[in-house]
Amino acid sequence: MAGELRERNGRLQRPQHTQADAHDRSIVAVTVRITTSYLANNPVPSKEIGPLIRQISQTLVSLRDRPQETAPQKRSKTMAVGQRPTREEIRASIRDRALISFKDKTAYRMLKRHLTNLDLTPEAYRAKR
Repeated sequence: MAGELRERNGRLQRPQHTQADAHDRSIVAVTVRITTSYLANNPVPSKEIGPLIRQISQTLVSLRDRPQETAPQKRSKTMAVGQRPTREEIRASIRDRALISFKDKTAYRMLKRHLTNLDLTPEAYRAKR
């Protein structure tokens, strides 16, 4: 039991808690919160509450033990060298009053002037993209 005292070296001490114990306690706490919320909003027969709690707990344990999936990489604010914009990014860069530069994601009325400041010609800019 968690509050149980044990004798060690002639003294009464509480048992040491491991990180696994902390994970188990957090699983129990989350299971209680999910179950309480579900039961508050859904009519469930009393004989089905035990299996419901067991299912929620098992699902949380399987989620905890599953290897972490890497999140899809988001595009950085500026494009990397040699990286081409997607069709959606190209469509989104064309606005009624301005064009959005792929170099610094800033809106420009005249992209040619911006490209000149970057020592690029419009043809060189198109070739890069």
